[in-house]
Amino acid sequence: MIVADADEDYQSAMHKMDQAHIRHLPVVSGGRLLSMLSIRDLMRIDMQDKGEEIRYLREYLFQVPPDIPRTRQ
Repeated sequence: MIVADADEDYQSAMHKMDQAHIRHLPVVSGGRLLSMLSIRDLMRIDMQDKGEEIRYLREYLFQVPPDIPRTRQ
């Protein structure tokens, strides 16, 4: 049976699910079932993570020093 450990990161869990062609993954710790993850749960986390990364990169790329006036292009 394919399972995820409680402290496993979401990318690892997604990889396991992809490799096994499954959409649900039990999360266990010490031989006890803690929860069940779905691919939809993990995709939501991944989308949030990517959204934060894109926001950070946009701020980094388009930052304008305070002494330079902003112009529209």
